[in-house]
Amino acid sequence: MPVNLPTFGYVALTESVNKIIKPNTFIKSRLFGREKEHGTKSIQIDIKIGNRKIAPFVKRGKEAVVVGKLGQNTSTVTPPSIRMKKDLDAEDLYFTRGAGLPIHVVGGGADAVMQGRMKRIAEEQADMMDIAIRTSEFMCCRSLLGGYTIQDDEGGFSIDFQMPTDHKPVLEGGAKWDQPDTAKPIENIRLWKLKVKQKTGKVPTEAYMTTDIWNLFVKCAEVKDYLDKRNIKVGEINTNDTILKMGAEKVARIENVDFFVYDELFDGPNGQETMLPSDKFFMAAPNIDSRFHYGAIEDLKSATVVGKYFSKDWITEDPSVYWLLVETHPLPVLHEPEGVVAATVK
Repeated sequence: MPVNLPTFGYVALTESVNKIIKPNTFIKSRLFGREKEHGTKSIQIDIKIGNRKIAPFVKRGKEAVVVGKLGQNTSTVTPPSIRMKKDLDAEDLYFTRGAGLPIHVVGGGADAVMQGRMKRIAEEQADMMDIAIRTSEFMCCRSLLGGYTIQDDEGGFSIDFQMPTDHKPVLEGGAKWDQPDTAKPIENIRLWKLKVKQKTGKVPTEAYMTTDIWNLFVKCAEVKDYLDKRNIKVGEINTNDTILKMGAEKVARIENVDFFVYDELFDGPNGQETMLPSDKFFMAAPNIDSRFHYGAIEDLKSATVVGKYFSKDWITEDPSVYWLLVETHPLPVLHEPEGVVAATVK
């Protein structure tokens, strides 16, 4: 007898796709942990500009003094659409044996066929989720630059968080960290830390970098002297297991700033690249206003979906193909860009 091949439907698949174990998302977890799901295609975002005013004094009985409104710029943004699908034919679903399962014989081993089919669909769905989540982490990492542009065949996506120029310092000449005898990384960090504190009232207590930048940092003469005088031994700090599982490692605590090394990779147009740009050193106040938004997903059968991820399946008759789709509309936003420093140090 033939093996029935029903579809799962968008409800079951969407529930399933939102439960899939996710790949490394260290930066998203540290800075963009607050999430908001929107019921609209476009999202209104507010970028806060520093406000350190003090209140004016007024004589008793006099009317209140008018003060300026909170400084912020508002814009409407349509998040980029991540929409992927895979095609699985009869060969893939009926005759491709899963690991540890018996050879599929259509009509003679329906249970084995069904187990193999469900396992294959779950694996393909998880693969698309992996791609979507890795893209979201890439967007979070590049948001630390104050904005980013992604080019693709559809025209790409661009966003600017209006990060002040002095929060994107570029070291030159002997000040670069690859000049160990003349570079002053400790002095740099103190200056950048003060800059964030003065503008936002929040203290940057975390720094993010690749292993290459960390190695340059510890080789600098100023850093060696600093560590020796304070008897600080780098590399002997225990990293929380949760952080390790996200692919990062805490390597030091200097000037009350926790240093994290993060070398997560993605496949770029020119080969593998690190999520964090390999020439940058980032400092951030973890309590700044930064959020991860999800735009609504529109589908004719399921109407508007308010959620992080959406998945559905369908079958075409000719050619006979089972289709599986995963969709998300992610948008990480630095609502408080003055809480971050993105320094080019080499």
